[in-house]
Amino acid sequence: MVRIKGANSDYKFDVNTGQIEGPKPTENPDFEQPLYLKIFICPYDMPSRVEKPLDEQEGNWCEGTDSQCPHKGDKSGHAVVSLHQDEGIRLETNNGNQLVVDQQNGIRLRPDAKTSLDVRPNHIVLQRHKTRIEIAENGNIALSVPPQNQVTINGNVTTNNNLVVDKNLTVGNHLTVNGHVTVNGNVTVTGRLDLSKATVNLPQTLIDQIVLKVKSQA
Repeated sequence: MVRIKGANSDYKFDVNTGQIEGPKPTENPDFEQPLYLKIFICPYDMPSRVEKPLDEQEGNWCEGTDSQCPHKGDKSGHAVVSLHQDEGIRLETNNGNQLVVDQQNGIRLRPDAKTSLDVRPNHIVLQRHKTRIEIAENGNIALSVPPQNQVTINGNVTTNNNLVVDKNLTVGNHLTVNGHVTVNGNVTVTGRLDLSKATVNLPQTLIDQIVLKVKSQA
């Protein structure tokens, strides 16, 4: 056996015959499954599906990923290139980092289990934990963060249209809004706040705080 492996959907080792069996449309249900081809590295020289499986147990072979490898000790260090009829092209390295390209879902980049970037015909989504940035096909941008998190901008912010914030808004410099403003949480602006051309919709408690602060500075 070798540590650089290959496998495909048409051929696999048959533990009953002790041979590599090819496609038989009338006998083999695998023949009806989507086609795929894999080239991968298994540092532990575990058998692929075209070799006698480990302990001669059906399916007890490596497919090029840490989680699937049957090696009983350390499993790290795999890498796989997969061509799949439905799933497209997938590159996967150690720890599950993935780059996937397919005709249905576009391009997906998953640097780790908690972060992903999906580029599709109708939107682009960057997600880290539960924080999500989505750019829609019509140009809309949606930013979502968990309730305990906040959005902080350390430079100037200028919006010529509407500004809607469902949580807290913190701006480390100037904020200029020329459209409609809706904020459902707290607003903190350490620089200049220019709402001279804006219509503002803020919680009454926040309006009271702004009025009190302005009066105290008068």
